[in-house]
Amino acid sequence: MKIKSSVYQSLISVLLLICVIVACTPINSQPRPLELEQKASVTQKATETQLPTLTPTPTETLTPTATETPSPTPTPTATPEPYPIDMEKLSNPPQSYEDFVNNLDKFVQAPSPDGSDENFQEFVTWYNETLFQKTLGGDLEALPVNYDIEMITISVDTLRAYNDNPQERHSLPYFFYFKDRTGVPYPCYVVTVATPEYQQTFTVVGRESTRQWRLLRGSPDLVTEVYQGINSFSALQLSFEESEYYSNIENHLINQGFGSFPSTVGEIPIIFGSINFNNK
Repeated sequence: MKIKSSVYQSLISVLLLICVIVACTPINSQPRPLELEQKASVTQKATETQLPTLTPTPTETLTPTATETPSPTPTPTATPEPYPIDMEKLSNPPQSYEDFVNNLDKFVQAPSPDGSDENFQEFVTWYNETLFQKTLGGDLEALPVNYDIEMITISVDTLRAYNDNPQERHSLPYFFYFKDRTGVPYPCYVVTVATPEYQQTFTVVGRESTRQWRLLRGSPDLVTEVYQGINSFSALQLSFEESEYYSNIENHLINQGFGSFPSTVGEIPIIFGSINFNNK
């Protein structure tokens, strides 16, 4: 009986020890049932799934706009003057008619006034703008005097500026020419005459009809006389009216303005006429 009592006491002691151990173990250290762990795992995954995914805002790549390089503005090509004036050519008249007709490229050419109204207007524009304004400066008083004169007489059909005694030339007149519709060249002299109180410039156009008449008489032509007449200038004679002795081309140009004084063509009257010399 004593043995059984000892066994019971030992069992009781063990049970008491277990109770003490259980009572002293923290609640949190006790293992959770597997079901709770699974629920927690599912909840955590659900929470993670519900979090918004932050998609990075795409950075806009700015493609640089190509700057359009403006095309260079084409430099306007200057239109060459169809009838240019070389001052050296203008200042050097031909020495003879042969020198003139055989070397036209040595002298200034004007557009032809003969033919249509457009031809005449082209000549008028050249005469006033290119010759008088641009080349000669547009000032009549500034033009060099070529010959001194003593008197001027004007009638219905002519103008005559002359001397009783031949005068010395101051300078050669300016010179240019134009061609008529048939290709015949007409010599033109820009002549300035003056008295102590008066100065006037004319463009004297040599008539082809007069040249032919002089040839028949054996007289020197206008071109040769102007160049050689250094000390023998006697008169300037200009014709205002048409004549039966003139060619149809000459009469037509007189009718258009080559016979007007004051001039209807420009500041410098342009008239058919002659420059006379006394070679006695």
